Parts: sequence; structure tokens; C-alpha cells
Amino acid sequence: MFRWLSDMKAVYEDDLGPLLRRMPGTAWTAAGQRPSPRRLRGMVTRWQRAGYADVRRFVNGVPRIVRLSRAGAALAGVDGFRETATVTAMHQCEVSRLRLVLEGRPSPSLGRLVAWESERAFRSDLDALGLARRGQSPRDRVHVPDGVATYEQGTRVAIEVERNVKAPARLVRIVEELLTNYAVTLYAVAGNEVRNAVAAAERNARTTLTHRQISADRIGALSIIDMPSEVAR
Repeated sequence: MFRWLSDMKAVYEDDLGPLLRRMPGTAWTAAGQRPSPRRLRGMVTRWQRAGYADVRRFVNGVPRIVRLSRAGAALAGVDGFRETATVTAMHQCEVSRLRLVLEGRPSPSLGRLVAWESERAFRSDLDALGLARRGQSPRDRVHVPDGVATYEQGTRVAIEVERNVKAPARLVRIVEELLTNYAVTLYAVAGNEVRNAVAAAERNARTTLTHRQISADRIGALSIIDMPSEVAR
């Protein structure tokens, strides 16, 4: 459990039940069983008292957020863990929720999701290679997707959760990079304004790539879906 959380950094408390049900068995639940709300609340309370996680509600009407601490990550054998900041906690929870939804819903064309590379792991690899240094210009900095999902047929899918509208030029640069680095990119968006912004960025990115004479077979596909509101129980 803490290994999963060390990758994702934060999760909605409501999504811990479906997550635990998929676990092979933990200190708190048997394999394949979803804990009751009471048992779940007691579990996260013990985590918080032990200093393994921070649990709090940031926005009314939104589930409480469970953020893993360095002490919790250390239990999973993860060194150098950086706790997620308050301002990014909700975004991390939405990425976690999307991962759970995709893992529980096989793709008709790609099959089951068999591996997930988190943003944390991705950044660690880039840091090791010296490709994610601060101070680089936006054009020189490697864009790190929110996750990379690998499906059973071998296709790697870049995952992006977009809650707000980015500056158009920045979004186009990101989409260009994703289209040329991944066979498929999946955007989960919050509302029509963000959906329209991503769709416009895709059109502009494809136009730019065509002008650069990038062949069509080197440009990936992009799909846009709504951010999921829950994980199937």
C-alpha cells in the first residue's frame, strides 16, 4: 500500500477502498476485500497518528485527501521521498483516481493496463540523466507527463490530468512533445473549457509538426475524456 502511495503521493480517502480491494493483502485488510467505511477511517487515523500520512479536507464537498509522508515512504523502502505540496495534492489525487479507473477498465484496443510509471519515478530518472535541471528554458526542459501507462500489447500511453487551462503557447509545446514521444496520449479534463483548449492545442501542434515535415507515422494519437468522478466499487 505505501509503495503504491509513494509513487502517487496522494489519494482521495474515498478511493482507498477500491485500491485496498485490489491489493494481495495488507496489514489492514484481507486480499480481495474492501474495508468498511468505519474500518477505513480507523486505518487512516492510525496512519496519521503514527506520522505516516497527513489526512485532511481541503475543499468542502471533496473527499478528504491522504498524503503520504516521508516516514510512510520509508516504510516502503523509498529514500529521498518528497511530500506533495498542499497546492498540488488535489491534482495528485485526480491522477491516482484516473489510474485506478484505467486499471479497472481494459481498453478495447490496447487490452489491460499492466504497468504504470509515475511522475515521481519519471522525474527521478530524468534527474539521474541530468535532463530535468532547474533553470532550463521551457523549450529545453523535458516535459514530464502525470503518468505513463503500459498496456498488455506493449503500447505506452502518456497520461495527463488537466484541471485548469494552461497558456496556449505552453500547452501547444507540451502536446507537440507528447505526440512525438508517445503512440497515444490520454487527456482527462475538467470541463468543456479545458477540453476545448486541449483540442485547439492538438490542432495547432499537428499543424506545426506537419510544417516541420514530421511524417504522419511518427505522430501519435490523442484522446480526451472527462475526469472520472469516482472509482467503480
